[in-house]
Amino acid sequence: MAGPASADAPVATTAKPGTTLAVQVQGPSAFASGASARLVLDFLHARPGASLTVSYRAEPGLVLESAAQVTLSADAQGRASDALLLRGVQDGRHYLNVFVAQQGGAQQAVSIPVTFGSAPLQKKAKPPAEGAEVVTPTGESLVILPASPPRN
Repeated sequence: MAGPASADAPVATTAKPGTTLAVQVQGPSAFASGASARLVLDFLHARPGASLTVSYRAEPGLVLESAAQVTLSADAQGRASDALLLRGVQDGRHYLNVFVAQQGGAQQAVSIPVTFGSAPLQKKAKPPAEGAEVVTPTGESLVILPASPPRN
């Protein structure tokens, strides 16, 4: 197992895959390059005692070393947890897609960002200025004009 790639304190983050369930990441979501890492997920707000079928799909650059599908049981407070192993095969930010189906309910999905190694921050490109000429990927030349308000 690897520790966090940075000195930042672990922070729990929450993503809500719908109106009833929430998925919470416990601990860090940034890990050392090329190492296996344990990611702990808490599933909150389930019906007490309900069965949850959870499927995991890793995007390219991320390898799931645990079972791709598990069945969890919510406790009396409507909470269930799972700890899974992941390995980053490429440095950078990758996403673990989590699909949750609650017994008798609809399937919900959430994507959880996981970082391995150093992931440079991607700066957003500034939009072209008004009047600037740009070329599209297909080679078409365009002139940027301001949007005009609709006429009444």
